[in-house]
This record gives sequence, structure tokens and C-alpha cells, in this order.
Amino acid sequence: MNTREIIFSLILLVLAAGLWQLLKEEKPEIINNLQSQESIPGYYLDSAELTRYNKEGQVEYTISAEKIEQDLASNNLNLSNIQVNYHAQGNWIVKADNAILPASRETISFSGNVIASQPDQNKTSFISNSLNYNIANQVLSTKDSIRAIKGQQVITAKGMTLDMQNERIKLLSRVKIRFLP
Repeated sequence: MNTREIIFSLILLVLAAGLWQLLKEEKPEIINNLQSQESIPGYYLDSAELTRYNKEGQVEYTISAEKIEQDLASNNLNLSNIQVNYHAQGNWIVKADNAILPASRETISFSGNVIASQPDQNKTSFISNSLNYNIANQVLSTKDSIRAIKGQQVITAKGMTLDMQNERIKLLSRVKIRFLP
């Protein structure tokens, strides 16, 4: 080996050591960035409106929400100030302060000032602090107190199940019916 080759080898060795040190120093920063990303939530939408269409191109439902946020850990969707217009099965509108759509997407749980109404047909409304909607079975239910208003009838009860497909309602307890003049 001549002097030129020895100097060239030393320069390459110094550059390799410098590159090694540089990469070694960046690694913790990359790990810190990955760790901080784990605490970042999934996506979120502000003032969102989502519409789902069926195979024939007709609107099935529209969801309007002030905020939709995905919880990355559970993959649940948290919605605030929500309104859902179900165009299938009699055109229902559900309004609530909050809602949770679990990762399975089988149910949606509404909470806070929940009003489910059918304004076009019978002017039927259900008012409660919570309502659960089973999407596959098209069943609305609650264990909380509920007030149902249909025309001149006001019905209050503790707990309810409403089968929307078969148009059957089951009131669980403390049922009171009042006819308005």
C-alpha cells in the first residue's frame, strides 16, 4: 500500500465514522417521533357531512356533525352535535349532542338531548337522554326514560325498543299515556 492509498483509506474511515455518529444521533429522534405519533388521534373532520348511497344510487342516510374524530386505539368514531337522516324505512331524523360509532360499525350510540323523529309521515318523535341504533336489525332502543309523541298522544316510559322494520314498539316499565285535547 502506498501513501496515497493509506490517506484515501483514512479519509474513508473518518467519513464512515462521521456518518455512523450522525445516524446514531438521529435514531433516538426517529424513535421519539414514532412514540409521539402513537398518542396522535386518527383522523378528524370539522363541520362534516357524509352521505351513503345504495347500489341503485339512492341516498340511504346522511350524517351531519360538528366534529367527527377517530380514536386510533379503539378505531371508534366519536361524533359531536350530530344529525342523521335515515332515508330508508320511513325517513327518520336523529339529533343528539354526541354519538359513538364502534369499530364494528354494527351500532351507533347517541347521547345527550336525543330526539328521533319521523316528521314526514306520522309526526312521531322520541325524546331521551340516550338511544342505541342497531344498524343491521334497524332497532332503536334505550334503558333511559323516554317520551314518545305521536299526534295528540304523549307516552312516557322507562326503557324502549323500537323495531323499525316491523313497526313495533315495546315500552319496558313505568308506562304512562296522556291524550292531549
